[in-house]
Amino acid sequence: GMKKHFTTVIRILLVILIALITAVLLLAVFWFITGSLEAYPTDEQMEKARIMSGIIIIGCAATDAALIIGLRILCRPRGR
Repeated sequence: GMKKHFTTVIRILLVILIALITAVLLLAVFWFITGSLEAYPTDEQMEKARIMSGIIIIGCAATDAALIIGLRILCRPRGR
């Protein structure tokens, strides 16, 4: 029925979202490791980049976790 179709669409959207957020997360990790996207960053730029990427990493990881939990709840068979 409609409800099953709706759940499938949501599941696909969640998977796409998780993939996108994971990509952003990996970029942030790369940014964190390199310290900055500049060739010769100053210490101040390095620190700013570390703080920013740290925030992005935590935000993405938390969002990813929430989406994965949501997906698992959606995928759970009904009526048990």
